[in-house]
Amino acid sequence: MARHSITVPYIPVMSVAATALALLAFLCIQPLGALQWRLLLPPPAPSLQRLLRVFALASTANNGLNSVVGHAAATALVAREPGVGAGPAVALLILDQLVVGVVKLLVLAMAVMTVWRTQGAAGSWSAMAPVGAAVAALLLLLVAARTRSVLPAWLPPRLRGWLDPLHSALRDPRAPRAVLRALPIGLCIRAMEALAVVAIQGALGLTVPLPQLPLFLAATAVATLLPVIPANLGTYEGALVGAYLLAGVPMDQALPAAALQHGCQLTAAILPGLVIGSMSSLRAVVTRWRLRA
Repeated sequence: MARHSITVPYIPVMSVAATALALLAFLCIQPLGALQWRLLLPPPAPSLQRLLRVFALASTANNGLNSVVGHAAATALVAREPGVGAGPAVALLILDQLVVGVVKLLVLAMAVMTVWRTQGAAGSWSAMAPVGAAVAALLLLLVAARTRSVLPAWLPPRLRGWLDPLHSALRDPRAPRAVLRALPIGLCIRAMEALAVVAIQGALGLTVPLPQLPLFLAATAVATLLPVIPANLGTYEGALVGAYLLAGVPMDQALPAAALQHGCQLTAAILPGLVIGSMSSLRAVVTRWRLRA
């Protein structure tokens, strides 16, 4: 009778440790994001612990479905916090996205400089155009918000309704200072993502020069702009594979790296909120059971 054997693949300890480091780096984004929220909210802001709980739940909705659902959930949950309300919650969402937008523009500018060094000027002018347009639009928006007390009457009613909360949030006297205070936290969040990228590359034995790291941060920044359901599957991996190919990594190595990075990112972004939600549901069931008993 023939004996059948199962071959277990050998997984180096350093690869497992590097993957765990990537997961930990992505997990660190949640407390940093909650701290960013606390700096953007007017005093007295909720405690960091309460905001971390809300951030985790919103992150689950944001990454489990898409950013539109996640932002709506975040605004609703923050508005329910004692002493916050709907107005500050909407302003928080706007200022938070402003910080995220500024950090993404910095990352994109660094990626353009990377392309400039590796591909030459011809390969980077096409990437510089949208970055320049975004910077110009952001500056124009800030100037208009600070110089106009009300929106122009000639704007269409639907557009005015969409821009009015943005205009009100940017006209708040404390908004510029709050954004400047929160901006280093936004940069720390990107630093955690950069650490995760390096750890993933180390886990798979890839040799990508550190100066090309902005390419991968820019790829995920652009990919997450599209509210793809569910969880940006496909766009996230596709953008990362494109960055790896641009960095000279072959396709057979780029695909596993992109898949592993997205897997770690999704696990860190979704799991804490699922645990918190499950524990809250369990406590509610136990409370009802005790009341009935």
